[in-house]
Amino acid sequence: MTPEELLFKEQANLYRLQQQVDFFIAGITNGAHVSPVSIFTEDTIKYLHKVAMAGILDSPGEYRQAPVRINNSPHVPPSWLEVPALMGTLCRYVRLNWEQCDLIHLAAFVLWRLNWIHPFMNGNGRTARGVAYLTMCAKHGGLLPAQNTVVQQIVKNRDPYYVALRSADDLYKQYPDDLNRTLKPITDLLGFLLKEQIRASLA
Repeated sequence: MTPEELLFKEQANLYRLQQQVDFFIAGITNGAHVSPVSIFTEDTIKYLHKVAMAGILDSPGEYRQAPVRINNSPHVPPSWLEVPALMGTLCRYVRLNWEQCDLIHLAAFVLWRLNWIHPFMNGNGRTARGVAYLTMCAKHGGLLPAQNTVVQQIVKNRDPYYVALRSADDLYKQYPDDLNRTLKPITDLLGFLLKEQIRASLA
């Protein structure tokens, strides 16, 4: 596959990923037999990864079976043997804390933890952003305004996003039992980006 063909495939997959995120949200908000909590499963995350990476990876939607490194990051993801248990814990956290936590906290947790676990060989970032945005909209109770979305802003300028993830990783090492402190760089970023998204919709 040429670089041009790969880029076209990635763009097409990202469009399909957004469609699937919208589909899940529609199912939650239109009375279909889907609850916000029930969709936060490993199968949902695997499915969204499969949509995002179809034709790019040999086994999209499957957890990695080998070590993986993150470019330009000191974080070393956990062993692939730990991935299933860690992903199960991630999904349980969202389900158990759905009622008492706000959308920024839940989305920040999903965004950080998915990137931290790095469950797939590739496509972890785009899957994490898609699932985090799904979390935001589902907790909100419907699609957020479509102008200048949080995900679009991150893709346009990734540096603050990478800085927030690295800061959260560092805080987690220092304060492993203080999740709110760990997530603060990401909750601050998502809060700012969400305000920009709302502002764009009112312009």
